[in-house]
Amino acid sequence: AILAIIAGVTWWLNTLNEYSEPVTITASANIVRDTLPDGSSVTLNRYASLTTKSSFGRKNRTLQLKGEAYFNVRHDDELPFIIEANGVFIKDIGTAFNVDASGDSSYVEVIVEEGEVYFYLEGQEGLHLTKGQGAIYHSQTHTITRLENINSTRTAYTTGILRFNNTKLNDAALAISGLYGVLIDVDPAISNCSITVTFNKEDLETVLNVLCETLGIQYERIDNHIQLKGSVCRQ
Repeated sequence: AILAIIAGVTWWLNTLNEYSEPVTITASANIVRDTLPDGSSVTLNRYASLTTKSSFGRKNRTLQLKGEAYFNVRHDDELPFIIEANGVFIKDIGTAFNVDASGDSSYVEVIVEEGEVYFYLEGQEGLHLTKGQGAIYHSQTHTITRLENINSTRTAYTTGILRFNNTKLNDAALAISGLYGVLIDVDPAISNCSITVTFNKEDLETVLNVLCETLGIQYERIDNHIQLKGSVCRQ
């Protein structure tokens, strides 16, 4: 009878672990950095959220992501680290990587900075991505394709450092938007102008002033909406 009771309690505890309450980390208007129970670290971009079970690190290492986040994963062969985002999965194979599942949920983008990940749909063949590679999942077509060009500034929100090397102004504006949480529109006439400069945790006004002085353009700001304006830029 005692053995039966012990077995019953053990089963009950395991059940609690398996069906434990969800735990959510949420970033609002500020970027959030946190360390997960398994020692992995995560940086959540603005308005992103990460959900897992309270048993994370003991029974499983599965998470659900909404928005954009950067992961530096402590690898464990026994408990694979798996992220689900908009119906697609990213499995760690010892790595640091960025996942963007923000916007209208029509895509999920993965960029690998170190190591390797496996990017896949359940029941389908996926892609192995290694350092410097990326891929994008299109939810409308349920397809995953490799990215031909990786924007090196995409993870600037994790460090505060922007490095532009002959970067098109349109791409630079996207990186600045992600880092400072603003919306930037670029006049079509100057969108392909290129810029080479490094910003190390400067404030937004400094960044905008340097861009405009360097390229000979102007900007107009209304609250969190910025318009980069010009008909031609200085090269």
